Order: sequence, then structure tokens, then C-alpha cells
Amino acid sequence: MSNSWIKEWYNRFKDGCTSVDSEPRSGRPTPCDFWLFPKLKMPLKGTRFESREDIMRNATARLITIPKDAFQKCFQQWRKRWEKCVHYQGDYFEGD
Repeated sequence: MSNSWIKEWYNRFKDGCTSVDSEPRSGRPTPCDFWLFPKLKMPLKGTRFESREDIMRNATARLITIPKDAFQKCFQQWRKRWEKCVHYQGDYFEGD
């Protein structure tokens, strides 16, 4: 997740939004776009599926293989970056 997205979300919350999804998507990435989706897509890449149900079954099977602590670590890192953005009041910063 880039610092620019976190800054954008910080500004939304500062302006009264209560969710990062409170506006239409307009092609903007969310945390899942950067962490979860690649973990689901890469193992299934190049595979042909017979039906929507087959896609859902395979994606669910892949999702189950991701350890719970990996999800927790992802959100802890996201929260740490978000808190840093709040600390800098949305100003630009680099690094962890």
C-alpha cells in the first residue's frame, strides 16, 4: 500500500468520511488489491474454469490456505502506516 493512498484516506476521514468505501470506487485500489488479491490470483493464473462455481470453489480453497496470522500481520502493518499518516497530519513522508 502506498503512502499516497493512506494520505488520501486520512484526508477523507479528516473531512468526515467514516469509510474508505464511502465514495464510488472509480478504479482506486484498496488494501485487498495489494495484499489479498495477488495471493488468490497468482496460484490460479492460467487455469481455465468450467463454471462460476468452479472459480469460487478454487478461490475459496486458496483463501483457506492463507494463515490467519498473515491476515493479522497485513492489517497491523496497514494500521501502523495509517497511524504514521495521522501523526504527520497527511503530510508527505517516506519509509516505515
